[in-house]
Amino acid sequence: MRPRRSTRVKRYTVEKYDFELESDDEAQTQKTLRDDEGKDGNFDADAAEEAAENEDAGEEEDDDAAEEEEIDDNDDDHDDGGEDPELGSSADEGERFTGPSHEQGEPLRNIDYLDIEPVPPEGQHKGYVGPYERGMRGKALVRAWYGPRPEKIAMAHQLLERWRGWTVLPPKVPHGEHEPTDRAFWSADVVEKESRLAQEWWSRVKPSLTRGDAWVELPLGETHPYQMPLHSMPALMGQHDAQQEVIFEAGCCYPLSHNGLPFDRDGDPEKTTSGWMLDVGGVVLGMDWAPNRHKNPRQLLAMAVIPHSDQDFYNYEEASVNPDFQRHGIVQIWQFLGSEPYEGIVRPSAENALRVRTLCFDYDKVQNPPASLRLSDEYGITATAMTWINCNRIAVGYSDGSIALWSIFPCRLLSRHPVHHNHVVNMASGHPAMPHLIASVPLGGTARLIDIRAPSYEATEVQKPLIHTQPGMLAYSDHMLGFVSTYPSASALNTVVGFLHHRHFPVVRRVFAGDSFINCLAVGRLHPFLLVGAADGSVWSLNAQTEVFSNRHESTEKIRVFQHEHRSAALFPPNTPASARGVSRILQGFAIEKSRNTKNEPKMATKKGGRLRKPRDAPDAAEDDDEVADLTDPSRAVLHEPLTRITAMEWNPNEDYGCWAAVAMGSGLVRVIDLGLDQDSPR
Repeated sequence: MRPRRSTRVKRYTVEKYDFELESDDEAQTQKTLRDDEGKDGNFDADAAEEAAENEDAGEEEDDDAAEEEEIDDNDDDHDDGGEDPELGSSADEGERFTGPSHEQGEPLRNIDYLDIEPVPPEGQHKGYVGPYERGMRGKALVRAWYGPRPEKIAMAHQLLERWRGWTVLPPKVPHGEHEPTDRAFWSADVVEKESRLAQEWWSRVKPSLTRGDAWVELPLGETHPYQMPLHSMPALMGQHDAQQEVIFEAGCCYPLSHNGLPFDRDGDPEKTTSGWMLDVGGVVLGMDWAPNRHKNPRQLLAMAVIPHSDQDFYNYEEASVNPDFQRHGIVQIWQFLGSEPYEGIVRPSAENALRVRTLCFDYDKVQNPPASLRLSDEYGITATAMTWINCNRIAVGYSDGSIALWSIFPCRLLSRHPVHHNHVVNMASGHPAMPHLIASVPLGGTARLIDIRAPSYEATEVQKPLIHTQPGMLAYSDHMLGFVSTYPSASALNTVVGFLHHRHFPVVRRVFAGDSFINCLAVGRLHPFLLVGAADGSVWSLNAQTEVFSNRHESTEKIRVFQHEHRSAALFPPNTPASARGVSRILQGFAIEKSRNTKNEPKMATKKGGRLRKPRDAPDAAEDDDEVADLTDPSRAVLHEPLTRITAMEWNPNEDYGCWAAVAMGSGLVRVIDLGLDQDSPR
């Protein structure tokens, strides 16, 4: 008797446990069964061919005959029990196993479970369970993220319809009109509630504040540690074929036209204002706009600035002995005005921006602060990140990996929990819709999301280790109810931005793939558009909502807003205009590009077994799981001049000004630009 081929190659183990198969395992099992059926489909024909081959090979025939005798004996034992041979073979198929060969002479025994082989570091494996699959698109994705309540699903579709036609830049909202989808769409009453609570809180805080002036003007002799070097820097601005040289100094500002030139130097008769270019004289580490509840043309931007010498190469051991080492810091506050509404649209004014105040901070010399968020009993534990929850609550991340919740007034440490194992680099709260959710990214480890109402058990994490050294790479989108951050990866060549929805935080979806290292990003407060700044000086804009909810093979778009390049002063001879701070160039007017999808890029041809293999095509639709396929492209590791990079950026959160964005460059230049499109402009 000759057994089937599928029976001869099977091996069985003792089933000690009953595991529930996931969808991937079930598909694999069904595929294996189909393969076995295909192998046995032409069973009789295969038997005839093998019999003819065995007649020609005598030695192989003898071995096969001996093996068939052993199998016939086993089959006779089953026939003696009065059982149908066909039924018996199928019923006992799960209980029989292949015995040891006669040559080994080992006793009959069960085969136990084998050790699980380690997963290769470059392999993609599934590490999540639940109804949400990475390959979901369209309506299924909306139901998984915003369902199951029908009204929430309808609200999500309303948001998708609101921004569907705008792929790279946000539309302008006419003055006086109100779009309900722009601000606090998921919690309509949160703005009024916060305003009322803030007024009540301020009425309790104001009587306890110290009487007298809160600001003290420094004498001229004490301002030296806070002054930026007053060196000039030439910059080339305008369209690529008609650039002009403009001289910048610390504290100066130029209003710009739509051609990227100073407004008074642009000879275009149809010129319009598009923003400002100013020089802060140092490196901007962080910035933010002052929120304004009322429609006020006076917009304030605060920037934390350090001198370029702080990031130069120096001997740390010698410099740290100086008692003034890393003690002085400044915050510059600039004022920008909007023009009167023309055709219902507020545009940047043609007046120069003003530096209304420079706040000088000397470490340990602040007198009578309203609150001091200090861990007095733990020496060496410093605050490394923070995020606001509301006007009286702030979450602070520390160098030991813990996250604390503080009350400003009265000053109290409300809770503190161990979240990571090292420095917390980035933090973001789900304000205003979900202020109790805190997302944090450590220096090394996994990105985590906790609920500060119950952080001990209401927590989740991305199950991929990452190395994250760059602050300013985590932002919350209130329109999509999720967080935007660098794609979780331990690769040093990671240039991908991902989106993490709060319901399915461990599953990351790709949003943007760049060609250079990413330094900062910002998500709109009144729209879902994303700004990305890279180390090569490029600033990109795209609709993050369209990117996340696009179909599998739908081509999305992005645009390079402008490109900044800088050349160091060491490259120029002495006594030249560029010998003090170097020279910069601003390029604009780039065309719209198709978004880069690393999943659909074909692989390079490789050799295997002495034969050249063809490049791998893009994966099929059924196999696409939105995983980032290639994070090891060596072209992304190109190093650029350090002062070329984009250091910080932020969208304006106020109504009528939500399309204004501030972008800081490493050379010390800061550009405030109006990126809004008119409603009747081509999309």
